[in-house]
Amino acid sequence: MALLPEVALLLVSPQLAAQKKSYAVLAGVDSVDAMVSLMWDKRIPSLDESTVRSRLQTVFELELRQRGIVVSTGAFNYLNVSVTTLSNEDGTVSYAYGIALSEPGFPLRVFTDLLLTGLASLDMKKWQASRTLDTAYASLELRAQMLEKIASVYDTTTSALVISWQGPSGVAHAGSKKLYEGLEKETTELAQAFANAYIAVHRPR
Repeated sequence: MALLPEVALLLVSPQLAAQKKSYAVLAGVDSVDAMVSLMWDKRIPSLDESTVRSRLQTVFELELRQRGIVVSTGAFNYLNVSVTTLSNEDGTVSYAYGIALSEPGFPLRVFTDLLLTGLASLDMKKWQASRTLDTAYASLELRAQMLEKIASVYDTTTSALVISWQGPSGVAHAGSKKLYEGLEKETTELAQAFANAYIAVHRPR
């Protein structure tokens, strides 16, 4: 019988959760469908959107393959680099970037990772106090926290996918002449971030 989230939480100690903060959520991933999602501001001069998208896709896949990661459109997931550009009035360009792995359904290892990281971040003094006052209330509070974490991993583009891993994200700025160089560097570093996380749990023992 499946355990309710709060029951499962009570069966795992906070000490164990703290030790498992780096739980290998990528351990069940053997290949990735790598994609670059580019939202392009058409006011940017000198660069063609389709050319930039194609080049970044090539850079992304090549970096992953060079790190030993299998890239395949048949993979049961989507490793997505997202880039959104914005042309500024002073001639510079701002761009937001990020990387995430989305998977269909809700793999058990993703739930386990949420469980352990949730325990590691739980304020045990507050929980113990609420439990002492009202066990039912403490149970509801744990359920609410767990459901909030579960909801937070669903991909906003489709409810059929959950985000099982997220890497670096941020915002950067570049002159229009240096934009492609900056985008290529960012895409390479995002691929490297995923590769490092992937290799850490697939390294031969």
